[in-house]
Amino acid sequence: MLRLIGTTHEVSGDELVRLGISNKASARPVALRAGGALLPRGDGSFLTTAPVDVGRLVGLHITTLRMLWQVLNFAVLKALASTPASRGGAKVIAGGLLITLRPVK
Repeated sequence: MLRLIGTTHEVSGDELVRLGISNKASARPVALRAGGALLPRGDGSFLTTAPVDVGRLVGLHITTLRMLWQVLNFAVLKALASTPASRGGAKVIAGGLLITLRPVK
C-alpha cells in the first residue's frame, strides 16, 4: 500500500507540472508547478519506508508508474496511448511484474 501511495504522489506531481506548463491550466501555472514539485517528496518517503527488497520494489514501482500515468493521462487530458505506446507499456508492465514476482533464491 505504501508503494502505491508513493507512486501516486510521483505521477500526480508529474501531471500537475504538465498542466502548469500547458495552456489548459485552469489555476495559476506557478501554483500547479509548485504543487507538482512537492508531490514527489511523498514518493521518496513512502517508497523508502516500504518493507520490501529494493529489486522487487523497483519492478513494482515501474509497473504501477506506467499504469497510473496512462490512467491520469486519460482522466486529465482525455488522451489514449497509441498502439505502439500501448504495446511498449504492456512490455514494461510484464517486465515489472516478472521482477516483482520472481522466486526468492
